Amino acid sequence: MTGDLLATGAVRTPLTARLMGGSIISAARHTWHATGAPSGEAERWHDASEAIAIEIDDVLRLHLPNGATRGRLGRDFTALDDLRPFLEQWVDKGLSYVNAALLDANLVTRAELQASTERLDALRTATRALSQHRPGWARWVELQPERPDAAPTDRPWVIGVAAPVSGRA
Repeated sequence: MTGDLLATGAVRTPLTARLMGGSIISAARHTWHATGAPSGEAERWHDASEAIAIEIDDVLRLHLPNGATRGRLGRDFTALDDLRPFLEQWVDKGLSYVNAALLDANLVTRAELQASTERLDALRTATRALSQHRPGWARWVELQPERPDAAPTDRPWVIGVAAPVSGRA
């Protein structure tokens, strides 16, 4: 059913929420650099992103049928329930590093820190959107398209997607 919605364009894309491991790692890397690449606790926060990303990917991958590039998340999908509080704590910690860095930031750094805030907030929003069934919303997983610049060891991430559905369905 979700594939039909995607093929007909019945899913509204501006409000689409996406969650994938690569976005978690990217947000961590961007935040860590924007805050001055600090060591200690902030560096451990950055380093934890890979484990979180793989954990999220493993959960989403369970809902991708064998050999398929897309799978539906049904009403009873609750697989992120255990990971959601942990991911939200991780996001909050990243935002605390951003807020601390804002105190001494110049204009260019402020722009980078704002971008980090947006990336981290998007992760929280996507996790919440994927975590609960809502009438009028479709939820599915899809395999990240192959990237021509990907190294042979790069992992193809599974993307969790939640989007409102128009009345044409």
